[in-house]
Amino acid sequence: ILAAVSSLDRATNYKTFIARKGTVSPSKQSLYWPLIVATANTLQLLDICKNAGDNGELQKISFDAYIKSVVDAKEPGAQRLLRYKAIMQYAVNAEQRSRLLTLVGQTETFLGIIYAGEFLEDKELSRAASNAVATLATADLAHHGPQVTALLKRAAEVIDGPDASYTIDNINNHLNKLPKEEGFVSMFNGKDLS
Repeated sequence: ILAAVSSLDRATNYKTFIARKGTVSPSKQSLYWPLIVATANTLQLLDICKNAGDNGELQKISFDAYIKSVVDAKEPGAQRLLRYKAIMQYAVNAEQRSRLLTLVGQTETFLGIIYAGEFLEDKELSRAASNAVATLATADLAHHGPQVTALLKRAAEVIDGPDASYTIDNINNHLNKLPKEEGFVSMFNGKDLS
């Protein structure tokens, strides 16, 4: 079906499949979801994932398609981080959350370190979170300061897995190279614009 409508743009196909889904019996509507997901844009995929409810298959295919669309878009790291944060709340299991944290580790952003650090205390996600923190923080000496140092030290404490000793050595070597100055300081006090 997708090949047959390939001459039309994605937005037109998406609208057509949504409309057609509404014309069939509820028991047949699920047949349209793969077509709808295949033609949806990133925002539409996020909405589908958000509204998937108890439909595990729909959640999985829309979640996977969303991740693929973000990766394929080759947007700057900060934009990808925002998109990963947006879908994280609709991840339904540790596997999906871990996958997102692995992708956060590829964003090359300071805020990615901070975001991944939020999951260091989660037993199911500590491995993915510690790897993301270590990957991001050790990739660039510009990422330094008390927050980064604290998160790196905590990541070294909770990391496990087959490459844990290598990662811990890498973290410790990086900590020794970090500048001693304060590093990133937020200009926003969290209250007002003073």
